[in-house]
Amino acid sequence: MQPADVDSRIDQWLKLRHAIAHGHEHLPSERVLQVVRESRTPDMVSSFMRVAGAP
Repeated sequence: MQPADVDSRIDQWLKLRHAIAHGHEHLPSERVLQVVRESRTPDMVSSFMRVAGAP
């Protein structure tokens, strides 16, 4: 991995964090996030919703 690659990955994660922090309807595409989306289970979703404060 080259310094430019690291810079790009950090920028992608910061954009994702910004979207989450500001409640954007759509999140930027991110490889790690895609893996989580594909492997999530109902238990993971309900745990996340509980932590996020959703009813």
